[in-house]
Amino acid sequence: MRIEAADEGGAVVLTVRASGRARLRSEVAEGLAGQRLSEGRTGHWVQAYYLRKLIDEAGGSLEIITEEALITFVARFPH
Repeated sequence: MRIEAADEGGAVVLTVRASGRARLRSEVAEGLAGQRLSEGRTGHWVQAYYLRKLIDEAGGSLEIITEEALITFVARFPH
């Protein structure tokens, strides 16, 4: 895992890259997308859902890029 922070054009950008055996569980992707809780979702969903809500409340945005053996999360926050 690699974490980077940068100031880009008036925004704070946090980039997290997970590689190797990285995978994005479906319930985590649903939580990060802000989808509401439904039957059968686990604790992994709630962590991702609340992270998404924190980003939204801060006026930020979240981009998720999935590739073979690499997942990249890019969160942008205004100054």
